[in-house]
Amino acid sequence: MRRAGQSLVEASCGLVVIYALGIALVDLASALYAIALNDSVCRNAAAFASSGDPNEAENRVRMVIAQSGSGFGKLISPPQLILPVEISIMSEPICRRDPDNDHLVNPGGMVTGTIKVNTQIEIKPFGIDMLFRQYRVMVFHASQSFPIHYVMPPSGT
Repeated sequence: MRRAGQSLVEASCGLVVIYALGIALVDLASALYAIALNDSVCRNAAAFASSGDPNEAENRVRMVIAQSGSGFGKLISPPQLILPVEISIMSEPICRRDPDNDHLVNPGGMVTGTIKVNTQIEIKPFGIDMLFRQYRVMVFHASQSFPIHYVMPPSGT
C-alpha cells in the first residue's frame, strides 16, 4: 500500500512538470512563429514598397500589412507599421525648364536609393497569464531595407 501511494505522488509531480513544460513549449512556439511572421511581413512590405514610385511607398506598405493582418488569434496581434517609412533617395532625374514654353519638363530616368520599413508584433503568452495571473505582452520588432527599383517616366512634354 505504501509503494502505491509513493508511485501516485511521483506520477502527480511528474505530470505537473510535464504540463508546465508543455505550456512553456506552446508559448515558445507561438513566439517563434510570431517573430518569423513579423519578419516576413516586414520583408514583403519593404520589397513591395521599393518596386514603385517612392512617393507612394507608404501606401504600398500599409496595403501589404493590411492584407497580412487577418487570421490571427488572441495570442498574436497583427503586425503593425512603425512610422515613418524611411526613404533615402540617392539620385533621381532632375526637372529642366523647356525653353520653348517655359514649363518644367521631367526627362524621366532611374531613381536609386533605399526604403526602410519597421514593424512590430505583440504576443500575449497564455502560459504566463495562466500560471502567474499577470497580463504580460511581449513586443517584437522587425526592420527591413530594400533598394529602390523604379524608372520615372518622362512628363511635361
